[in-house]
Amino acid sequence: MISYINKTLHGLHVTWWFKNIFKCFIFKAHKIPLLTFLWFCSSLKQLYKLGAKNIMVTNLGPFGCIPSQLAVKSVHGECVAFENKISANFNVDLKLLLSRLNSQFHDSKFMYVDTSSRILEYRNNPTKYGMFSMDITLS
Repeated sequence: MISYINKTLHGLHVTWWFKNIFKCFIFKAHKIPLLTFLWFCSSLKQLYKLGAKNIMVTNLGPFGCIPSQLAVKSVHGECVAFENKISANFNVDLKLLLSRLNSQFHDSKFMYVDTSSRILEYRNNPTKYGMFSMDITLS
């Protein structure tokens, strides 16, 4: 089993967890990235301890552009800047974390995958990708 785990590419995506904790009114918005970051760091180390050696981590997408944020906080359909800033700051910290983990665990590879810029590209240039508008989303 360990041999299989070592040869498999594992992936983690933080958006689901971040989105759900963002909905909680218990936490103040500025504390959410720290809580998510601590959980994520712990999860990555746990995967390593279980034998995972190749771990792909997708960054947090532009959280201010998801349908729930647009519906509640956007006036004219534009992305919500505050939430996007939280996402961008989290991604900077995530990239640094993965770099530190790569230095700490030489026999593993923690890979950062940027999905955020691709999502913003689709949103900002919908006709380039065969869509008329990003005002209507599927969720």
